[in-house]
Amino acid sequence: MRLLILALAFTCGLSAQYIRRSTIPTGKVHDSTGGMVVTFHGKLTELSKKDFTIATEDQPAFVIERSHKTKFLKDGKAIKPDDIPVGAELTVDVMKDPDLHPLAVSVMVDPPGPKPPADQK
Repeated sequence: MRLLILALAFTCGLSAQYIRRSTIPTGKVHDSTGGMVVTFHGKLTELSKKDFTIATEDQPAFVIERSHKTKFLKDGKAIKPDDIPVGAELTVDVMKDPDLHPLAVSVMVDPPGPKPPADQK
């Protein structure tokens, strides 16, 4: 009888060690960069529904993804992405998405700078 009690106690103890705990998904996606945002300046060269391309001083073509959360601004006011003309100077805040692709957080149309003086002859 003692042997049976010991065997039952031993098997119950082993099964308790392997309790599987289920995790509840929270729906939050954690950025692998810790939420770090990088700012780029450049000219818009191409715009589509999923991404856009800017030309920076360092790279002639830099593709940045966009999402439904990406904010497009001009003079501090929200605008539609299609209102930005190709060739416009932009300031883009970018972070990495879960797949480590650049994802635009905000896209701001830069105000036109002072025009260079005309050549006088």
